[in-house]
Amino acid sequence: MGIQKYFDDMSQRLSMELSVAFVGRVLSVDAGLTRAEVQPLGLIQQRGEAAKAQASVSVPIAWTARYKLEPVTHEGLELLTYRKISAGDLVICVCCDHDISQDIRGANVLPEAGRHSKNYSVIVGVLP
Repeated sequence: MGIQKYFDDMSQRLSMELSVAFVGRVLSVDAGLTRAEVQPLGLIQQRGEAAKAQASVSVPIAWTARYKLEPVTHEGLELLTYRKISAGDLVICVCCDHDISQDIRGANVLPEAGRHSKNYSVIVGVLP
């Protein structure tokens, strides 16, 4: 029983730390629209503990995700307009294989250890 619980706990911990993509709420955006502070949605829970909110992460914003299309009505016509991504928007973040802090500067270096962390994510889209 003891060894099974150990492996179950380890498996749960590893799966919680491995991220591929997530939906988050934008808390703030820098003036240049290059980075945002994002609160991942969905509570997390360790076995035997109370559920809690996930920590926010500061992530780069892909060029194509810096603006959100919104419908507007003008003189009876439905049109689409762009507005800058802002606090409160829901976004899709993709988690990269490794630390991308050097990659986004164009450096071709050996990345630090670590895989698929939310800290290595990029905003790739804004949800309606």
